Amino acid sequence: MGELLGVAVGSIVRYEKQGDPLNQNQLEALHASGFDTFYITFGQRLANLTEDEYQVLEAFRSTKEEAKLGFIGMAKAYAQTNAAS
Repeated sequence: MGELLGVAVGSIVRYEKQGDPLNQNQLEALHASGFDTFYITFGQRLANLTEDEYQVLEAFRSTKEEAKLGFIGMAKAYAQTNAAS
């Protein structure tokens, strides 16, 4: 995290424990790396998703672009199989 933000480990501890603010460049770097910057900033999820839904979304977002269609197809096939049971 410190490497991503260009700060020392002690700064990360201050952000987490003391609530020191992140600057715009740091928030942009986190967002570009897939972090939920709305949650980091405001402590609330932007969308009303369950934790399981967030995990699925995070898995999808971490999938390489060329594999995303396969991920979607797998999820749809599983949902159809599960609905038919």
